[in-house]
Amino acid sequence: AKTRSGFATAIAENWYDNLTVAGNTSLNPFFYGTYLGVTKPNEPVTRNKNQAFQADAVGAMKQLVPEHFKTPHTFRVEWQPGRGGRLDW
Repeated sequence: AKTRSGFATAIAENWYDNLTVAGNTSLNPFFYGTYLGVTKPNEPVTRNKNQAFQADAVGAMKQLVPEHFKTPHTFRVEWQPGRGGRLDW
């Protein structure tokens, strides 16, 4: 769970049911979204207290190996939203 302060109150693995990673990949516990509060005067984008929100994020880290640096690679993210949805890298 997260609080309006933007700080996690639980580890990332507990935020979503059945969250898994594979293929020498791990969850990134250091990025989980941030609280976007009221902006200060003179900022180029404004947000009042009714527009403030907690942004959510799931981050993963892939271990790079020497083969990743020998030839160009194309990476892709596929998102399937909704109940039972998923992200594939």
